[in-house]
Amino acid sequence: MHYRAQTQWSLNVSYYEQYQLLFQKLKSDISKDNAMPIYLQLHKSLREAIEQCIIKPGDFLPTERIVTEELHVSRITVRKAFLCLVQDNLVLRARGFGTQVKIPLSHSLSTINGFAEEIDNQNRVPGSIWIEKKKTLPTPLVSKKMNIRECEEIYKLERIGTIDEQLASYTTSYILPSVVTDINDIETSLYDYLRKQKLPFGRLSSTISASLADQGLCEKLKIPEKSAILVIKQTLLDREQQPLEYSISYFRSDLYEFLAESS
Repeated sequence: MHYRAQTQWSLNVSYYEQYQLLFQKLKSDISKDNAMPIYLQLHKSLREAIEQCIIKPGDFLPTERIVTEELHVSRITVRKAFLCLVQDNLVLRARGFGTQVKIPLSHSLSTINGFAEEIDNQNRVPGSIWIEKKKTLPTPLVSKKMNIRECEEIYKLERIGTIDEQLASYTTSYILPSVVTDINDIETSLYDYLRKQKLPFGRLSSTISASLADQGLCEKLKIPEKSAILVIKQTLLDREQQPLEYSISYFRSDLYEFLAESS
């Protein structure tokens, strides 16, 4: 009995040492005199701790029991705060697993990989929800990017990218009809299809910017109004420096970090 009590005490000390900075912040932020419900105060403080890397990506939050004991709040309060973090898409939570801060998905701007390849390389499951695949006349911008005349038809591909069945990105791609045998053969990965067509990839030119999602994009990705998004515009060239594809992608900024590596 004495050994079990000592072991439990050691576990609590270990937890407190590991999360000392976190508990200092939580105790400083949470006040019963605040009109905001305690679980919302706790949620706000935990979210800030994650954003400030007090708790880093891949780290586990302390258990509900430990937080309850340290802050002298109810377990229901802690559970509701943790569930808010799940809804924010900041943590993964499962029985017997704990509550882990998500590791952002990385997307390299220096390698010629499409959405599906990047996700698959990180042991996640990519998917595509196709909105349309059709021939259309290019806009002046697209005709310039693809080096064609505005009277020449081009394939326009619109799709929503998913990660583990979660909506993650919205992309519009333009490709030349001459590189397509059957448009319906393009499934999850456009780049995989182009490789199967034995098209020699040359260079990938990318630009990245930040923006706020408009109403249409929020509806497509099921995200809150005016959510922050990352916009990637890319032109894929062949080895003769002729355009193979031009795309505009909108990525949820809470899911991604982008890597730009020097050669």
